[in-house]
Amino acid sequence: MPKVLLIGPAGCGKTHAVLDDFEKALRAADPLDPDTFFIVPSAEHTERIVSLLIQRGAKGFFHKRVTTLSRLAADMFQVPDIPVASSLTRAMIVKELLAENDWEYFREVKDQPGFLNLILQFVNELKESCVGSAEFRARMNELKKFEPAYGTKYEALASVYEGYEAKLKERGFRDAQDGLKIYLERKAKCAVRPVKFRALWLDGFFDFSNLQLEYLKALSSVTENMTITLTKEAGEGREEVFEIVDATQKSLEAAGFKTVKMKPGNFRTQEPALLYLQKNIFTQRGTGAST
Repeated sequence: MPKVLLIGPAGCGKTHAVLDDFEKALRAADPLDPDTFFIVPSAEHTERIVSLLIQRGAKGFFHKRVTTLSRLAADMFQVPDIPVASSLTRAMIVKELLAENDWEYFREVKDQPGFLNLILQFVNELKESCVGSAEFRARMNELKKFEPAYGTKYEALASVYEGYEAKLKERGFRDAQDGLKIYLERKAKCAVRPVKFRALWLDGFFDFSNLQLEYLKALSSVTENMTITLTKEAGEGREEVFEIVDATQKSLEAAGFKTVKMKPGNFRTQEPALLYLQKNIFTQRGTGAST
């Protein structure tokens, strides 16, 4: 299953290249068989790509083939028998936990405006990082040994996460981020429908959360051809600017993607001033102005 990481500077033609491949696949594909998708970071990106394809003369019912990673993951890793908890349900669970437990670390702030939302954000961040409540409890217990002065903090954080997960399960709900974990557990037991893709293209990304990387690993395992583009420019003084992209590249290479570098070029403009600006916008230069 070829997995390609297409890397090149801005405007060098990465999107142009993957759109060409996507167009060819659309012409050859059965319009009723959704086995090829063009994946972008947001709904706004989908509108832009659909517009570009229409300008290119693409025909047919291809609009749903241009989607976001979260939407495709939700469609693929379906757990229809366990509904996703609403924002209200999640807030009520946290509110109940804070009322039922007198955690010392939260005692003076639990009734403050906005604190409930902070706890919900905390839970979201853990789930986006693929850290379960048992793993988080183990980490907090270790930290209590090294920093006993902060023991009440680590205990409260671990307990609220454990309590949240327990109440969520008791009520028959799950969070949106739980879909992949449940799907993979059922897949191991052959209790889910098999899914196969012929080709996937991901364009416009520069970073992925741990959960998104797990989505990509799962998708690549059931996809014949998968290509991801990354914008990255080489050169002295640009290492810090593309630090996040470097980390993303390493993560994808570790997941089995083979890096292919695009040749330098510019498909956006031939205007000298704009080309100079694009080339030097991140360059740090010292100034020696005199007064």
